[in-house]
Amino acid sequence: MERTTADPRSVRRHLSSPGVALPEDLIVGEILVRLPAKSLFRFRAACRSWCNRTSTHQFISSFGRKLPLVGLYSNPLKSLHDKSGLECVDVLAAANNLRSVLTFDCYSNWLCASLDGLLLVSYGNGRHIICNPATRQSIPLPQLTGGVVAGLYSSPTADRGVEYRTLFSKGRLPICNPKYYILTVGSPMEPRPVQLPEEPDNLKIALLHGINDPTPSLCHRPTVMLNSCLHWVPESCRHDKVVVFDTVAESFRSIQSPTAAQENTRLFEMGSQLGFSLYNGRSDTVSIWSLHDYNNEIWALRHSINLSMVVTSSMRSYMILSDKGDVLISCRGSGQLIHCDTEANVLNQLTCEPRDPSFTGHWFKENISRHDFFQRKKGQRLRQQTRFLKGL
Repeated sequence: MERTTADPRSVRRHLSSPGVALPEDLIVGEILVRLPAKSLFRFRAACRSWCNRTSTHQFISSFGRKLPLVGLYSNPLKSLHDKSGLECVDVLAAANNLRSVLTFDCYSNWLCASLDGLLLVSYGNGRHIICNPATRQSIPLPQLTGGVVAGLYSSPTADRGVEYRTLFSKGRLPICNPKYYILTVGSPMEPRPVQLPEEPDNLKIALLHGINDPTPSLCHRPTVMLNSCLHWVPESCRHDKVVVFDTVAESFRSIQSPTAAQENTRLFEMGSQLGFSLYNGRSDTVSIWSLHDYNNEIWALRHSINLSMVVTSSMRSYMILSDKGDVLISCRGSGQLIHCDTEANVLNQLTCEPRDPSFTGHWFKENISRHDFFQRKKGQRLRQQTRFLKGL
């Protein structure tokens, strides 16, 4: 749950009193920058100077801390009234520190992508929205209807700005061959098709099997952005390749994976390298590789973590937290999140009762920037706030 904060006006009077007299640079640069976005906006309203100082590009760039996103899903068979949703968890906090990011009305909504504080969410009926939970802004993406999102990425514009694009596919074997498209968020233009490679055959087959669909009942394997390329594990577990999409050249290729992909395979960013992990249920171990030489596709086994002494109940999902190999584990039925190091030493333990936690694989950092594509154009009807953002 989010921590409650004192009344901003009383805090301002206290900090400005003769006995305290903290420098404003210290208040803005060391205190306000560490607040959740919801609390920051309250403090902005209390003082014009604070509002101006926290609206600069420098402050916005340094605001917030990147935290892993945890999907907390209510069991529809046990609770028809408990809402599902997404929360970010601070595993370094001494006490339970779960902060609500989105709330879902049903079990069939899920997170497709997370980038720069933006979340791309899919409804159960195939429709999509993109939203910024910090600023409570959202827009629908009707061009994505019926598609499966591969990833969300940013691209520089000619005027030194940034636009956001999403790579997605439509169609699925054995009904039809999927086709891939690029959509620019906020653009009225139709999505641009991306041509599939003719060779090699194994890459084309992997692409034809489509993208892993991130439903709540399945372990989601999100794409990883590295070296201006999106990387993901093919949906079919028979492939020993990692699919790569070059966002600059807008072309596909593949790289060799350290082992054949399985259901509990994950890709993640490991410092400046691509990480690959695999959970073996028989031995109860998580093996972690890093792509030591990206150009020559050389992997190195970094860690092999035995979780048998850590997890006493059935493991629902896991997530690699850092380049050191720390693991966050979700236990099925108990609502527990366990943070351990590569020696299987428990560093922290959180409880998410009564809901069943499952890792999305995504990270989230609050962003208080207001993007142009969220702004209502002249003549447009006023959009109602999406239900995902209500009650936060």
